[in-house]
Amino acid sequence: MNDDFDDLFADEPATSPTPEAPPEPATTTTPRTDADVVEASLEALRAPGMGLAPAASPPGPDEPWKILVVDDEKAIHQVTLLALKNVVFQNRKVQFFHAYSRREAEEILTLTPGIALILLDVVMETQDAGLQFARWVRESAGERNTRIVLRTGQPGHAPEKSVIQDYDINDYKEKTELTDIRLYTTVVAALRNYRDLLNVAEGVRRITAYSQAAEQFVPMRFLQRLGRKSLMDVRLGDYVHRNMTVFFSDMRDFSSLTERMTPLENLRFLNSYLKQIEPPITEHGGFIDKFLGDGCMALFDTAEQAVAASGLILHRLKAYNQGRGRAGYDPIRIGIGLHSGGLALGAVGSAVRMDGTAVGDAVNLAARIEALTKPLELPLLLSGSSFFQLSRAQRRKGRLVAWLPVKGRTIPTPIYAWQDEAIPEWNVGLGECSPFPLALLRIQQGRWDRAARLLHDCRKRFPDDPIFARQERICAEKIASRTDREEAALSQPPRWRPEYRSGDAAIDDRYAALIHWLAQGWSELPDVGVAVWAQTFQELLRTRILPGFREEEERMAATNVPDLADHRLEHDAFAAFCREMDHELRDPQRGMEAFLFTFSMVSEWILAHPAKRDRKWTQATPS
Repeated sequence: MNDDFDDLFADEPATSPTPEAPPEPATTTTPRTDADVVEASLEALRAPGMGLAPAASPPGPDEPWKILVVDDEKAIHQVTLLALKNVVFQNRKVQFFHAYSRREAEEILTLTPGIALILLDVVMETQDAGLQFARWVRESAGERNTRIVLRTGQPGHAPEKSVIQDYDINDYKEKTELTDIRLYTTVVAALRNYRDLLNVAEGVRRITAYSQAAEQFVPMRFLQRLGRKSLMDVRLGDYVHRNMTVFFSDMRDFSSLTERMTPLENLRFLNSYLKQIEPPITEHGGFIDKFLGDGCMALFDTAEQAVAASGLILHRLKAYNQGRGRAGYDPIRIGIGLHSGGLALGAVGSAVRMDGTAVGDAVNLAARIEALTKPLELPLLLSGSSFFQLSRAQRRKGRLVAWLPVKGRTIPTPIYAWQDEAIPEWNVGLGECSPFPLALLRIQQGRWDRAARLLHDCRKRFPDDPIFARQERICAEKIASRTDREEAALSQPPRWRPEYRSGDAAIDDRYAALIHWLAQGWSELPDVGVAVWAQTFQELLRTRILPGFREEEERMAATNVPDLADHRLEHDAFAAFCREMDHELRDPQRGMEAFLFTFSMVSEWILAHPAKRDRKWTQATPS
């Protein structure tokens, strides 16, 4: 057996009763409890889902096969011993144990792990003592691999047909038919069967141990979402498209914390820290996709799970830092970024080395949001797409802190901070201020003077708010460094460009109208108000966009487009989003904030759907 597995499942050796020779009624001792040798040696194979009976480890090459003879007649013991004493199977002799009653047999089986075969009489102290013992062996003792051969001299008390159906025995023999040779063949066949069962059980144990070890590298939750039952089912290139919430975390000032550590100390420090990260992620239904040095990437089915796990991580980290402080170490500070969106979950690599991971724009954006936690000096940030997945009650704990294009993207992304009353130092400000979202729009438009006036109003209401102070400081720096009167916008609304075209005139006209509506909101929203803009949006959806979706799907169905179902899902998701945001846009308190998110999401949709999904369909369809 492999030494590694021996170490995992090793138990103290059991002391077996010494067999009597010549056989006499056994002198019994007090049986040990289930917590003793038997249960300890079988613990690994009793794990849920094993699918096989527990079994002791296969006997060593010099260990004899153990046979228990249960019969109330001393002559039967003597005849059995005489007929089988020279039996050798696979270069191993046999060792006999003798019981003269059901009680003695139960005691011996309890004290003696690894009984391969029981030669069992039916009628002993009671008419069915042997049958009740057989049931006890299977149901109470849990010994499902031990072979049971029923030997009866009174077949009328135990009819063969009913006994073999009602009791879990492996063979039925009348004593009168058991000549020496037949007894020999019966015993050898039973030992062979027992050996094979142990080998199978050992193989399952090793496979189970391997699967548990493999899960440390490829989480079972990853395989489940990929639609695979085990790691052996995964093939290079397997993938599924899913909407998930991506979690990124990173440690602040890792180099300064570890610069005086040896490599081994560094490794131990990382493992100690990462132990604080993993349990909350698993507890809330997520799984770690990969460790990234001093951080990690994890995946969740919902934003609610990711936010709950992130909050618990920060709580655990506070307690962890208290312990570090008592030991004279500096505290650890981390940043967490969350974003929800579509991604491809699958197997990447080569035929030699594969890895399971998630790829896509959602992954990149989550990493960019985490990077913002350092300049914003906030521990937990989430995108608008994650924030608006939360319930209204949960959203009260979030607060808009920025609306900006993250690195590698042109469309501004709304960024929210998460607040927790249990840890006051997380709280990023004293409250919300209705001019603030409009100030963020003015910043992206490059209208620094107007943004500064709005932020000044926010600061008057909340003079100690660090977010308002930071944005006001940025505006003041921009105004002071300006060399001419031109105001350069940081972002631009989407414009209809040739590369957005799908190749279908009707589709392109609909999306051109949607882009025109976004551009109007960008420039005219402060004057016309969010409610009017939202009404125009709903009218556009009702008269052009949603009817266009249905017409498009009918045309796709008529031409048997293979990915119609996925296409329809994207349409339905966009329509559901628009209905949800219509309610948010009409909220007098958060309407402007909802505009920023709606602007970002609709812009992203236009950049992705017609130019990718629609174009793929139109190019594959004959004109």
